[in-house]
Amino acid sequence: MDQDMSTKAVFEVLGVELAEVEDWNCCGAAEAEDPMLVYALNARNLAIAEKEGFDIVTPCSICYYNLARSNKALKEDENLRAKMKEIDGSLDYKGGIKTRHILDVFVNEIGMCSFQLHEDEVLWRSFNDDESGHSV
Repeated sequence: MDQDMSTKAVFEVLGVELAEVEDWNCCGAAEAEDPMLVYALNARNLAIAEKEGFDIVTPCSICYYNLARSNKALKEDENLRAKMKEIDGSLDYKGGIKTRHILDVFVNEIGMCSFQLHEDEVLWRSFNDDESGHSV
């Protein structure tokens, strides 16, 4: 929850709008031992994002690993895509999006100069706002 709140707060200060993938599910990092289940869980999120026209950006390193690994495998392996579609027709992912870690977006899209310009505001908000966003 803290990671979600801090990510949203930083993007807001930087003036970048975030959109959450509707009805997303966990990447399976802690629960799933079966590789096909991990692919299916991530294929679902990828397919939803693709239909909505979004690339996926995540602040979680484990989610990024699972999403990127699944994305690569699904893009390269037509048989795997077919298996996913057999499991559930909604897992019809065509490989049309990117998966990115938030740090990649910060460095390569937003630029570190933006952080220097907003450093005081970001620090002020993170230390002086309670969970409801009100100054304490």
